[in-house]
Amino acid sequence: MSLIEAASGRVELLVRGPGTPAASVRLFDWSRVDEYETAFAVEAVAEGVRARLDTVTITSWDDMDAFFDGLARDFRGWAGERVWNGNNLKW
Repeated sequence: MSLIEAASGRVELLVRGPGTPAASVRLFDWSRVDEYETAFAVEAVAEGVRARLDTVTITSWDDMDAFFDGLARDFRGWAGERVWNGNNLKW
């Protein structure tokens, strides 16, 4: 997992899987909707496949930060699959 400053003030989060070419998920174009909501774009890429959502909105109650903190803590890998579910996810 990499936190990248793409340009001055523009931060992206990139999560890559093992292998060559590695599958990846990128979260970018972050913006604050209001004090409770954040919007961003998501792009998932794997061999021969690219999927993108231009606007995903999460609320402060979705606890997404705890999910990514767990991924960062276990950056060397883990067994099985990890899933984040948000009650207020909008796209």
